[in-house]
Amino acid sequence: MNKTLRKCAHQEHLRAKIALVILAFAALALSSTVYGGWKIRAPMPTPRTELCAVTLGDYIYVIGGRGDRGQIFATVERYDPVADRWDTLAARMQKERFSAAAVVFGGKIYVMGGRSREGTLKDVEAYDPQADRWEEIQHMRGEREGLAAALLDSQIVVLGGADDHGNLYRSAERFNPDNNEWDEFENVLTTPRAALMALSIDDYMYLLGGFFGGPLAIVERYDRDLQSAFVQSLTQPRGNAAVAALGDTIFIIGGVGRHATPMSDAEMLILSEGVWKKTEAMSVPRDGLAAASAFGKVYAFGGRSIMPHNRALDLVEEYTPTSTAVKQRESQGPVDFRLEQNYPNPFNGQTNIVYDLPPAREWYQVRLRIVNAKGEIVQSLVDDSQGSGSYAVTWDGRDEGGRDAASGIYFYVLQADNLTASRKLTLIR
Repeated sequence: MNKTLRKCAHQEHLRAKIALVILAFAALALSSTVYGGWKIRAPMPTPRTELCAVTLGDYIYVIGGRGDRGQIFATVERYDPVADRWDTLAARMQKERFSAAAVVFGGKIYVMGGRSREGTLKDVEAYDPQADRWEEIQHMRGEREGLAAALLDSQIVVLGGADDHGNLYRSAERFNPDNNEWDEFENVLTTPRAALMALSIDDYMYLLGGFFGGPLAIVERYDRDLQSAFVQSLTQPRGNAAVAALGDTIFIIGGVGRHATPMSDAEMLILSEGVWKKTEAMSVPRDGLAAASAFGKVYAFGGRSIMPHNRALDLVEEYTPTSTAVKQRESQGPVDFRLEQNYPNPFNGQTNIVYDLPPAREWYQVRLRIVNAKGEIVQSLVDDSQGSGSYAVTWDGRDEGGRDAASGIYFYVLQADNLTASRKLTLIR
């Protein structure tokens, strides 16, 4: 009898805990779906953690990952950030995998390494959205999971990760699309590590955090020769996080910190200022998530949370950088003539260009043009009188005749009376 009563009491206690979790999530959903600057969006069709996310054209693709019942996914889900809508129209990868890395290059999505039921992978696949087909390309030289990847000097670079025996890499590999070959470079990383993050801005690649015995706070910048220089460290160590960029600002989101539990906070580094600043926290602590930027916003997808029961999530949150540090920059007013790096860059579809006109005079005659490597005008974006302030312009990758411009490197040139500035951008078809 006592045994039966204890069993009933345990079941009631379990039901009460589940009810509290459900109430917590219900309260979150009813609180106007906004938590400290992050807005909850339409959930992914499939809960998944240790996934990849990339932006290609007008869509964000989430790729692979694993579920909380041992599933490993080869599926791809496509998100429309403008309509806040998901579809599953994209073809499946040839191989299921999680803890992989993905980049967009030449109008295709490349996915490298990761882990499947067979073990750690060196397989590489490329997705052509026009043909809706994945094809296997030249394998990496080494098996890597928990690796990072980014574009550098028109080539794909993968760094770090672990092999099938848990050994951490210090090496990097670089894929040359001209000869379809991977070249390996030994001892590139200052510290061997896995579950690290990487992205490219301008002509540099940035490498952030990861694990080596514990989470790391180091940030390094690599040039085209894979020579590194240290950048301001994160405010706290983290690995298995997500990273995205908007213009010259890097965002690192969630992950596992020094207390070995998932985190909900994020931080941002405005490269021109060189200081990491805390941003608003997400609604739920999570690691193993993925992030991507689109249309001036940052999106966080999936991951794993301790609430409830360390399960994979279908949660999607959107961050609009209009508060905290971004507002502070705007509130100071433009103190200088400034042309920001376009974002995203490289891009496919459309990109955003932001510039500031100083308060030295009331009106400027402003011209903003896209020119090719020969100096020929491809598109005139602005030809108008404008007062001092901040401005944002979008280029859709078309020329003045409405035709799609070819893939390649272009320059955008800003003239405001006698003031001139230019920057480079890369269009990928």
